Amino acid sequence: MSSRLRVSAEKWNNPNNEFICNVNFFDGTTTVPYNASVRGAEAKPETITRDKYLRVTQSAKLTYSVFIVKSCFYGAFVAFLLLKLQGSKQKN
Repeated sequence: MSSRLRVSAEKWNNPNNEFICNVNFFDGTTTVPYNASVRGAEAKPETITRDKYLRVTQSAKLTYSVFIVKSCFYGAFVAFLLLKLQGSKQKN
């Protein structure tokens, strides 16, 4: 059996915060208590936050989408020029 505790980055990256876990397990006859604690870890300056990650990925998606649309317009323009060029050759 396991479980996960979700803690925000702001709380976890504060070394003044202490997180305490108290659990009781039944071993078949009695309940056995277990206790543990851990302190927050100080964040490294280059650590990327969730908000920054989302902002960067959304920006990358937008840039890539604009690039694809631009490429489609360029392809349509080239196709139009080729069709026009073939049409003028057939007339001559």
